Amino acid sequence: MKQRPVRKLLALVLSLLLVLALTPAAYAEEANVAKNATTGVEYTKLSEAISNASDGDQIELLSDTSKSRTGIYIGSNKNITLDLKGFTLTGDQTLQDAQDAIFTVGSGSSLTVVNGIIDAKGWHAFALEGGTLKIDADAEVSSVQCCVYLKAGSTLETSGKLYSTGAYTISGNHSQGGGPTYTTINGGTVENAYNGPTDDYDGFAIYQPQGGSVIVNAGTITGNNGIGIKSGTLKVNGGTISGKANTDHKAVSVGDGIDGCGSAIVIDSRKPYEGSTIEINGGLISSEYTNAINETGENPEKLNSISISGTAELSSGDGKKDLNILNDDSSSGKSSKVSVKDGTFSKNIEKKYLSDDAIAVKSGENYYVGDAANKEIASAADGETIEVLNGTTITDVPEGVKVTNKTEGTITVDGTEVEKDEDYTVPVTPKPEPSKPSTSFTEPSYYPDYDEDVEYLPPVEDDEEEEPLYMVTCRTLNVRMGPGTSYAKLGTLSRGTLISGEYENGWVKFTYNGQTAYSSADYLMQVDGDLSGLHVTCRTLNVRAGAGTNFDILGTLSRGTEISVRDVLPGWDEIDFLGGIGYVSSAYAFVNRAIRRKASVPPEREGRFLRVWTSMPSSIRLPDPISIRASPSSSNIRLE
Repeated sequence: MKQRPVRKLLALVLSLLLVLALTPAAYAEEANVAKNATTGVEYTKLSEAISNASDGDQIELLSDTSKSRTGIYIGSNKNITLDLKGFTLTGDQTLQDAQDAIFTVGSGSSLTVVNGIIDAKGWHAFALEGGTLKIDADAEVSSVQCCVYLKAGSTLETSGKLYSTGAYTISGNHSQGGGPTYTTINGGTVENAYNGPTDDYDGFAIYQPQGGSVIVNAGTITGNNGIGIKSGTLKVNGGTISGKANTDHKAVSVGDGIDGCGSAIVIDSRKPYEGSTIEINGGLISSEYTNAINETGENPEKLNSISISGTAELSSGDGKKDLNILNDDSSSGKSSKVSVKDGTFSKNIEKKYLSDDAIAVKSGENYYVGDAANKEIASAADGETIEVLNGTTITDVPEGVKVTNKTEGTITVDGTEVEKDEDYTVPVTPKPEPSKPSTSFTEPSYYPDYDEDVEYLPPVEDDEEEEPLYMVTCRTLNVRMGPGTSYAKLGTLSRGTLISGEYENGWVKFTYNGQTAYSSADYLMQVDGDLSGLHVTCRTLNVRAGAGTNFDILGTLSRGTEISVRDVLPGWDEIDFLGGIGYVSSAYAFVNRAIRRKASVPPEREGRFLRVWTSMPSSIRLPDPISIRASPSSSNIRLE
């Protein structure tokens, strides 16, 4: 009995020691993970940073962080920007309830997400309860169910990257509130990689069973199925929508849901849904194995309309249709539900779907309607065939194009009537006989003063003496890859440039910078190889010590002076000058009747030391001593 107080005291001491041992851990300071960039206040929990934020504030992550099971609610008409700052926000994988989400945005509030990654791990990344969500292009969101779940009155705008392995990446639920939702895709990707049972044909990038709208302006939307719609409006202005599933399964209604079939767009027309309106104004609608657009259901009246126009492109799998419409109220004549005005297609579009008398043609492996058909016709090349499938009047068909009438009646092709199943080839206008090279040259009455600083491309050296020699007679002559103006231009030759080549049907074939080239013979004059008959065509032509404007001026030659060419260089002629050698621009020397004029030495050169390149063994007497060098450069050896 006497020991009991001791035992009590000992127990008390031990308890105190335990408390003291635990105290540091209990009061350890938590790291801050978020910051209100507007106020500068930092928080240890993201939820606290958002709940304490005011309308218009920006919240920033400070590090990678994880989210607990409790979701973050944004309400009270707050508009908040969440800048992830390149970090990753990871959700709770235990979130498996259909109502669970990392973020919930209430009516009248908005959340903008930028610059980083949100990995939900559990059910939803975002649930919108009448609020607005904006996902920027530099943001990524992933989940095992919906990246974004929309209830009545909600709005989503995204240009980011959304990825889900669940049944839907973006989804609403017709039974949840019954009101409309509004989704706009401005870029980025919406990808669904459903990994459920093999006999389950879920896997939609976007699922829209309720009213409202889905607008696709740009970006890529892909999954087993692209978009599934039961109500509201689907408007595609651009981007790519594709279905990837390889299955013969038909799109069917399953309870309140829908089974897909691998189509880019699946339309479910049945009660009790409001019905849908489809507007395809652009973009690519593609299915790898099945129908591009597939409509199913028991109630034709629930399909409001399908219209295809603008720059739309549709592509379907082998043996499938670009448009597979089950609820078509017309087996013959015009459909009141479907109207195709313009577009490019991989399969023929049934006549009943073509609007009014829209032109429809086949060119190659594709089919074209409306404006797309007109563009394809106008761009057809000589020898190609255009099959006309619908329409009465075809215009602006290029020469040499064959038009085949596959319509049910007579068509008019550029004013010519073509009967059913007949062909018509647009006549080719005969081209004039090509001219041959001139053998004479008439001196123009006026020559502009020359500019020897102009860069001239190197002429082609005459490697084969047996080939005729031609001189360029125009200021600038194009050099092309082939004998025609449709061939690519390789470069130009300046007036007076000499080339050796072979005349072929109005063109001269020669070697230019190591490859075969052609120039028009209309601007080339054949010379006999004797270049002694050249004369100066400009008012005053400088004679330089080397082939370039950086060399000294030795003198000048006046218009009409006969010159004797020793060698042809790139853009320059090596000539005899004052008993030695000089250089003049080849653009200003032509073969013609010789008018002998005396060469002159500029007064400013008198009494000065000149340098000249010469190969003559004898010296040249000038007013002052002259240095004779082995090549046209002062750095070369001087010959005394």
